[in-house]
Amino acid sequence: MKKVKTILMALAVGFMALPVHAAVELPAELGDTLQMSDASIGTIIGNLINIVLSILGFVLVILIIWSGIEWMTAGGETEKVETAKTRLMNSIIGLAIVLAAWAISNFVVDSLSGAVDGGGSIY
Repeated sequence: MKKVKTILMALAVGFMALPVHAAVELPAELGDTLQMSDASIGTIIGNLINIVLSILGFVLVILIIWSGIEWMTAGGETEKVETAKTRLMNSIIGLAIVLAAWAISNFVVDSLSGAVDGGGSIY
């Protein structure tokens, strides 16, 4: 129960910071780097989602490699092999979830931007 309260408190604080973050202007160089100089809010949100999911995918690939190395160097120790197998399976499942989230978010952002801009980019 204490973990749930901590998570909810962190989410509440994070959501309270959103209006403050939205009011801050990005420097022109950062906007150009992220390809958000004259973009709509939907494009900016889509780019940020892609950045976050890319980082998550990178971390999960590193975890997969780390699990494989740990499994290979376990030297027959059952506990290390089981730990590596569990981490490897969880990382693969996490990577599949991240890929599915990326596909869904790209579909939704493209659909919404097509509906708002008056042209559909899906069909």
